Amino acid sequence: MDTPEDDQVMSLSKETSATSSHPQSEQPAWMSDPLYEFGWKPFPKQPLPHAVRREIFDESECGPTITFSDPYNVFVYIWDKDIMEKIALETNKYAQEVAEKMIHENCLLPSSRICEWKDTTPDELYVYFGILLAMGVVVKSRRLGIISHLNKKFQDMYKMGQNIALDESLLHIQQSKLNKTAMVGVKSYEICDCQTGFLWRFDVRTKKTGYQPSNQDPLTAAIPALILRLIQGLENKGHTLWMDSFYNSPLLARQLKQKGVDCVGTLRTNRPFVPLELTNLKKHQMVAGQVAGVTSGDVDLIVWRGQNRVATISTYHGNFITTGEDGERKPLLIRDYNTMMGVLDKKDKKLSAYPIERDRTQVWYKKLFLRLINVSALNA
Repeated sequence: MDTPEDDQVMSLSKETSATSSHPQSEQPAWMSDPLYEFGWKPFPKQPLPHAVRREIFDESECGPTITFSDPYNVFVYIWDKDIMEKIALETNKYAQEVAEKMIHENCLLPSSRICEWKDTTPDELYVYFGILLAMGVVVKSRRLGIISHLNKKFQDMYKMGQNIALDESLLHIQQSKLNKTAMVGVKSYEICDCQTGFLWRFDVRTKKTGYQPSNQDPLTAAIPALILRLIQGLENKGHTLWMDSFYNSPLLARQLKQKGVDCVGTLRTNRPFVPLELTNLKKHQMVAGQVAGVTSGDVDLIVWRGQNRVATISTYHGNFITTGEDGERKPLLIRDYNTMMGVLDKKDKKLSAYPIERDRTQVWYKKLFLRLINVSALNA
């Protein structure tokens, strides 16, 4: 579905197409780079096998990099004594600050709970973590430096398979202010292994992120910059990144391909550099089963009419058509995408089975912290 933001992006797409007919002196400097010239053309009658175009991947290099005797040892490797000591230190420091503030404001009473405070320790925190995990198994009625620590641990302990995906998780926190209740969203952008669901790297945002139209290089927009940062360390190893239409664009796909990372997913055809012949192709103008597409040699765009109009993008699939058991003819690109995203759902299903992230939690960083413990257990 289109979002209000898409109308703004559409205007940028039209401006980009219009400037291509103007003299070179009137174009932004960044557009003179060959990176931004796609030269769309019809697919060849005899397309190259997609295996020839796909980045080479060494299957022997994926999987765990460290051997452990059981999941518990993996978990305490992630949440090691160093990070637990830091958490204990900051917790005790915060308790001291609360007590001093209450003394300063003359509101510290003998019955105040802070009077019973005893400094916590890493061992006590491990017990607390165990209780949190147990609450996810036995459900009852009732800004982090930590992110950098977990990212390093997750990346050190696992080598990703060929197929990886950009996933997102949204934590809803209900907050009440001035007699009004509002939902605040904290979103986590995650690079996961499609086969196992292992979370390899993540980034947390509290503000809306998207493609913001401007006269600057589109690759500097928030979403492309975020994705290029998330895949750092995976370049030139033959991985394939699967994403949905919110993230994909021809320019981003080309940039990923140049970094040795293939890209596949659905596409919003109002993105910059999508040719108008596909942007203007509406559902009612197509018959069931019809396929339209163009290629620039390194990036393929395919629009297929099934029950709905579906636009897709790939850096290696081409326009291969397959026939399913039901006799339906469908681009191989779409079948592969549906299969891969279905496999990825296993991570969310596993996490939802043990919900230690309580809906009643109204403090966003507490809810996020609980989720980090949950994904650590999943990775372990």
